[in-house]
Amino acid sequence: MKRLDTLVLLDVEALRLVLLGTSVIDWQRLAFTQRSDIDRFLRLCQFDPGSPTDQLWMRGVIDDAVNYLRETFRYRVPSQVAKPDNVQDLFMFASGLGEPRFRKISCIVLKLCHVIQHVEGRDLFHRLPMAEEQFGAMAEQRVNEVLQQMRDAGVPIKMARSSVKSRASLISKLLQKAETLAAEIYDRIRFQLVVERREDVLSVLHELTQRMFPFHLVVPSQSHNSLVDFRKICATIPSWQPFLSELQFGMDFSVGTERNGTTNQSEHNALSGSTYQILKFVVDMPLRIEDHLISPEIMAATRARTVNCLVEFQIVDAATAALNEQGDNDHERYKARQRLRILRRLSRGLLA
Repeated sequence: MKRLDTLVLLDVEALRLVLLGTSVIDWQRLAFTQRSDIDRFLRLCQFDPGSPTDQLWMRGVIDDAVNYLRETFRYRVPSQVAKPDNVQDLFMFASGLGEPRFRKISCIVLKLCHVIQHVEGRDLFHRLPMAEEQFGAMAEQRVNEVLQQMRDAGVPIKMARSSVKSRASLISKLLQKAETLAAEIYDRIRFQLVVERREDVLSVLHELTQRMFPFHLVVPSQSHNSLVDFRKICATIPSWQPFLSELQFGMDFSVGTERNGTTNQSEHNALSGSTYQILKFVVDMPLRIEDHLISPEIMAATRARTVNCLVEFQIVDAATAALNEQGDNDHERYKARQRLRILRRLSRGLLA
C-alpha cells in the first residue's frame, strides 16, 4: 500500500474529488505523468488497452466527441487530438505533456467521452434482457473480489460487509425523498469498510481508486464526509505542499461551496444522530458485459460493452464505528425516527 507522502498530484486530486463529491466535467486539466498509469486507469474503466477491438471502441467514442464539438459549436479540433496515434496520447495532452497547446481541447474531448460512454452504457443496460438484480450481483461480486485482493495485500481493512436494500427499505427510502417516484436510489447496494485507525481512511480510499473504480465515476453531489479533515492532512504532509496551488478550483473550494448552481456534497441525513461520523460516496461502477451475453442484434445496434451500477461505499475507523452504534446513532433508533417521519408524511391531513 502506498504511503500518503508518496502520492502525486493526480492521486491527491482524486482523493479530494471523492471527499467533496465534485465532477470531472468542471476540471481544467489532468495530471498523468506515465503511460502505465493511463493504462491502469483504462483497465479500471473496463477497457483493455492492448486489445485492438477495445482500441477501435475507444476511438469510436473519441470520434463521436469530436463530431459533437464540430457540429454543435463549430470547434476546430486539431488532427493530433481528433485522431491521436495512441488513445493514451489524449490523456497525455490533457495533462500538459507532449504538446501543451493541445491541453485544453484534449480536456474538452475527454469530458465528452466521459458523457458519451455513460449514455452508451445506459443504452446497453436497457437493451440487455437482464434483471437489475443481476447487474447488482455482478457489481457485488466484483467489489468483493477486489476487497479480498486488497486485504490479502495487507491493506488495513478490518471488516467489510455488503448489504442490498430490501423492498420495504426501498419504499421507505422513496417516501423520505421529496421527489418520491422520480428519485434515484443511490444506496441500493452498499459496502461498509471498517479500517483499523482513522489515519488509514485516506490510504484505503486511495487504494480503492487504484484497484476498484476510476475516480471520474464517483457520482457528483453524493459524497458526505464528516470524518476526514482534508485541509489538516494537507498541512501535515510536506510532499503535498507543491500540489496545493495546482488543485482544481483552489484550496478555498471546500465543503458546502456552490459551483454552477449545484452543491458539492449530498445533504446530511437529518435522521442520523448528531455525533454520527462517516465518509460515504457513490460510484457508478463499470461492469464489463461479455460478448456471449449480448445478442447479435444488440451488437449491431451499439458498440458499448459496459454498463454501470450504482454502489455506495462507506468508510469508517473502528473506534468511530463503535461510537456510531451508541445513543442516538444506534441503527434501531435511526429506523424508529425514519418510521415516525414517514408515518407523519403519509397521514398528514388525514385521520389515521
